[in-house]
Amino acid sequence: MRETKGIYTGVEKWTVCEFESLKEFYDYICNQPLNETFRWGELSSSRRSRDNWYGTSSFNEASDLFKNGWQFGAEELTKKLKIAETQKDVQTTYKNILSMAGYQAIVPLYLQGVPNNMVNKKIVPVKNKVITINKTISVSACVSSETMKAESVKCFQIIKKIEQSGIRVNLNLMISTGHVCAKIRLKSAGEKLNISKLAFPLVHPSMFRRLYFRFIETYPTIPKSYRFGYGRVPNESEFKAVCGKGEIVLPTLLRGNTEEEISRLSVDELLEKLS
Repeated sequence: MRETKGIYTGVEKWTVCEFESLKEFYDYICNQPLNETFRWGELSSSRRSRDNWYGTSSFNEASDLFKNGWQFGAEELTKKLKIAETQKDVQTTYKNILSMAGYQAIVPLYLQGVPNNMVNKKIVPVKNKVITINKTISVSACVSSETMKAESVKCFQIIKKIEQSGIRVNLNLMISTGHVCAKIRLKSAGEKLNISKLAFPLVHPSMFRRLYFRFIETYPTIPKSYRFGYGRVPNESEFKAVCGKGEIVLPTLLRGNTEEEISRLSVDELLEKLS
């Protein structure tokens, strides 16, 4: 984990904790001891409940879905988005090179005895544009799990549309309730959009309401006031303030952007709308 402390968001100073993978984040919350704020209190992440607010009955159930995949969610998303062909094959072009064999001789080079005296063609990959998208999933307690799921489906739809145009996407998950932000790399630009791997962290409410809550319960410098509410919901501009230059932030709730509207927009229009 890499920590960057003291980033001012316009509201307060945050520490951003960057995790290179979901596994690194999970290992952290499982191996880090409880902090002073939550050591003697009730842990919301572990509360046993069949309430749809969590989407799971316990932290252990959420952990199992996180590690082994959320099969039901992945199947539903696959049907809805037809995600199997999210990315095009790597685009290529031809480049002329000098070679010992080829389709055309360079007479002066041949007469000089230069071995590579033939023109040949070499296949080279086309360098694609790469962008970084940060998806936030921090919501207030009054937001239903169904709303969280529906908004995350839009995220998959947006990334699918962008990558089908040939643009590669670095995808991060950003979660914060103030004070500290967890930024987790979900997908690098060279990877395909793996629905089985990403269904739980992007769509399931327990990613935020159990696993991130456990992060809050273990991160060392969480204020005492968080014991009674786990912080607050940051606004979109705060997340943008801690991102790198040119990075896109997809807010938890894509207000004014329906799935039908997203499907109608061109990629250029979509990127302009998100910038």
